[in-house]
Amino acid sequence: MVKLPKLGVGITFFSGFESVLRDNVDLIDVIEIEPQTIWKQESLESNKYLINYDILKSIKSFEIPKLVHSVGLPVGGTHLPDSNQISLLKKMISELDAPWMSEHLSFNQAKNDNGNFFTGFFLPPSQTFESVKSCIKSINHLKKKVSIPLAIEVGVNYLKPRKDELSDGQFISAVTNGANCGILLDLHNIWTNSINGHQNVSDFLKEIPLERVWEIHVAGGFEEDGYWLDAHSGEIPKPLFNLAKKLIPKLTNLSAIIFELFPSYYPQFGSSDIRSQLKLIHKLWNNRPTQSPKVESLSIQFPKKKLFIYTPIEWEKTLGSLVTHQQIDNQLSRELYDDPAIKLYKKLIHSFRASMIIQTLKITTRLLSLTLGKVHFNELLEKYFKELTPNQFASSEAKQFTHYLLNKKLKVQYLDEVIAFELAVISTLLDNKNRIVRFDHEPLPVLMSILKNVLPSKPKKGNFEIEITSDSIKNLNKKQKLEQQFEWQSMRWHH
Repeated sequence: MVKLPKLGVGITFFSGFESVLRDNVDLIDVIEIEPQTIWKQESLESNKYLINYDILKSIKSFEIPKLVHSVGLPVGGTHLPDSNQISLLKKMISELDAPWMSEHLSFNQAKNDNGNFFTGFFLPPSQTFESVKSCIKSINHLKKKVSIPLAIEVGVNYLKPRKDELSDGQFISAVTNGANCGILLDLHNIWTNSINGHQNVSDFLKEIPLERVWEIHVAGGFEEDGYWLDAHSGEIPKPLFNLAKKLIPKLTNLSAIIFELFPSYYPQFGSSDIRSQLKLIHKLWNNRPTQSPKVESLSIQFPKKKLFIYTPIEWEKTLGSLVTHQQIDNQLSRELYDDPAIKLYKKLIHSFRASMIIQTLKITTRLLSLTLGKVHFNELLEKYFKELTPNQFASSEAKQFTHYLLNKKLKVQYLDEVIAFELAVISTLLDNKNRIVRFDHEPLPVLMSILKNVLPSKPKKGNFEIEITSDSIKNLNKKQKLEQQFEWQSMRWHH
């Protein structure tokens, strides 16, 4: 096992959290960056990605260690990590001088008769020996490409446990020992799994190689629809803190503890609350052991004959199709269909996609809501989600939704003009090229009225143009705010 530096207590970083870091410089030893959150598409028509070097420069200005926590290359499926993303990931690792990185033991894409598709959410792999082999292959592929130590995060699984699968702990143990990698132990994830009917936390911890735990995540969540959700929404629940207090003295290779808070909860959670959480986490960190024994990679005995009736590819195809409203009929789909978690996954994916669309197409969606009414607007969104599969980027989701709207030929005044304007703004933010947008009505009264949640009142008709430039957006002091709306959207759901 590699020897890692003992970094200490940290927090996940998002653009806009700079003040949090400055206010808690005495309590934050390390920051963890989700690299894809500071990437953007080269253009709306491109599948290539670019690093936002303005945000990267801001991150590098904090002279404390940085960790890389990828959210776009999950290693829990049969699809190997995207080579286009790996090149940027390696660049980020080099820029930040990260001593190790982490990725999720989940999958976010599958393949059916219509081709490859994204699921819009991190989904759990099947916990079979065949899946163990697939996960090991993906992990080893990523390890080889990034050339730094790799830890995998134990994920959330809202599905009911299956009798034809390994236990949660057995699965993690088989994968990590087989791939000889580290574990990012998200305590809130395993606690969430236990509450929702998966393996008891105590039994899980007995089955995994604790000496492989390099990093811990702690966070908050809440209950909804009969499930406890992993939402990164606030303070660490007291039972979870007590669990961490008992566990950490056993983690001989623990090198960092990270507090996760999703940006949308920051305004209501507050800087003082973050500070109090960091103080509590320091108490946990100070309780860690000091000796780090050598870890030997254990061999795994796979059965010689097939024990399961479905393959990892069939699992991904079936579960991915079910949660994205695609037609599928096989034995596994009939088994999973009655699991109430399928309905939950659909709801979470819908919420996430709606958030991307509303934030990215703020004027368009307000116009639709004002004209159609909120009920009919929500019905329109639901139909869209059922007809078209998710996209990885918010900008791509926005483009797909606008094409959907234009094909519907809705009788919504100003819609074509507003869509053209917002797509032009997105495109200019991505590629910095100037664009001209034509209006049949005086533009500013139309746009400003909608932004104030009021339908325009007889704006002047005529031939009008607006030139959109990156400089004009900067001058309006909106560039950073708008760019954040078009950043990479992780395949996890945050309520």
